[in-house]
Amino acid sequence: KFWRKAPINAFAKEMIPSEINRSKEIVSIALNKYPQELLAKNLKKVYYLKSMKFYDVDFGGTNSLHALYLTNNGEQDGYTILYMEQAFHHEFSSILFRNYPTLLDTAAWCRANKGFDYTDPDGGVGAIRINQASQLLDTLLCQKGVLTSYALSSLENDINTFAQNLFCPAINFWAVVAKFPMIRKKTNLLIAFYQQLNPLFTEEYFRMLESP
Repeated sequence: KFWRKAPINAFAKEMIPSEINRSKEIVSIALNKYPQELLAKNLKKVYYLKSMKFYDVDFGGTNSLHALYLTNNGEQDGYTILYMEQAFHHEFSSILFRNYPTLLDTAAWCRANKGFDYTDPDGGVGAIRINQASQLLDTLLCQKGVLTSYALSSLENDINTFAQNLFCPAINFWAVVAKFPMIRKKTNLLIAFYQQLNPLFTEEYFRMLESP
């Protein structure tokens, strides 16, 4: 209930019925990439909405203690299979990082940042507000150790962006990992985090998830 109070002012619209089945199919693909026991401990619900706002800013996804809130307004509006599945992994990684914070070496992670500090203490709200929420891989930013402009906003969003590409990689993600040493370092750190959650999560496993 506190989400609906100022300054958060949460507001959402119900998803269009024609997108229900597609949402179910995509979330099933995403869920099947995790061991059942890990899901049982950390995720209870996944909600889909047409749109949602927090702080008077449109959000594509968010999370609470054991739930994900994701948006889908149809493929014609940019909600492609890639976008929607990446959004799932993006938000779920926040829950896992929050539940197991000591398993990721965040000091080593931050040492892989070259020439910048995270810019948004509000966790990405400011980045969205000024249209710096792109999730497209940016090779210029990769030289600094981040994959996208949105990743510059906070440590958590940086982690989220790597997680979404481990589980549902953009076309050139692994080529970027091979080319940029700081990206490789962060990728290794995040794989080590997931492998402590379950030994299934090896680099070989994640590479198998790459689309042919």
